[in-house]
Formats: sequence, C-alpha cells, structure tokens
Amino acid sequence: SCQRQIPLVIMTSDDTHSRTLKLLESNAYFGMSSSQVILLKQ
Repeated sequence: SCQRQIPLVIMTSDDTHSRTLKLLESNAYFGMSSSQVILLKQ
C-alpha cells in the first residue's frame, strides 16, 4: 500500500512565527514529519 503525507501549512506572523516553531519542535511536530509542516510568515 502507498502512504502519502498530507502537508500542513500554518500561516504565522512576525509575532507568532518563532513561538509556533518552538511549539512544533518541542512536541515532535505532534507526530507529523517536520517536512510535512510548512510555516508561512505573512
């Protein structure tokens, strides 16, 4: 069987970008691969 990873895109701001990244890293991306998670700073 073929398993695909669904990307997760999270839009952040200057104020929230680093905190969001730290949260993801400290929680091992909540079970997702770090390559699945894309942070977009607006």
